[in-house]
Amino acid sequence: VTAVYSDGESEPSNSELVNIVLAPPENLTYQVNGGNVVILEWDTPSGYETRNITGFRVYRDNEMIAEPVVGFFADLDVPAGLHYYYATTLYGDYESGSSNIIEVEITSAGNDLLPMETSLGVNFPNPFNPRTTINFQLSTESEIELSIFNIKGEKVKTLIDGKLSANFHSIEWNGTDEYGKSVSSGIYFYKMKTARFVSTKKMILMK
Repeated sequence: VTAVYSDGESEPSNSELVNIVLAPPENLTYQVNGGNVVILEWDTPSGYETRNITGFRVYRDNEMIAEPVVGFFADLDVPAGLHYYYATTLYGDYESGSSNIIEVEITSAGNDLLPMETSLGVNFPNPFNPRTTINFQLSTESEIELSIFNIKGEKVKTLIDGKLSANFHSIEWNGTDEYGKSVSSGIYFYKMKTARFVSTKKMILMK
């Protein structure tokens, strides 16, 4: 820092080294499907939801295997053996340290790559502006409805209404209603419904 006077500028002050901590993902968890499919999920760092997070990196045995933009990744056809996973957060050109490290043992080379259960995953980013991606999985072919609701419980938009195959899926919501009009900032809910499954999660549109 320098001081500026009418007749000149002072010498620089003493310098200080500032260490900026880039928070890693939180709560990395896993499940194994079909014998050798590892499903990973994690949370955006607490307090960093509105920061310039551009995505994540997933590592298996210290080797980067994916750069998803959401807090979800399916590692398909994993070799038999003991493996270690962790994730990092990307802030533009910068990368955080590692999340918690999880140990996964694959004992067989299964051929069934389909989800073992139906579930609704997290959306990313959250909060978001203007768009966010919603992840979900179906263990069987199902008639599914996935819709957006406002805080009053009024339906804002239907994203999916039809039959989907058993698989891992994702869909994007661009912050518009049924008529293509941008909705206002606030809390919204996304609800997934099948014949045997119902789940609702919260998200925040922040403009």
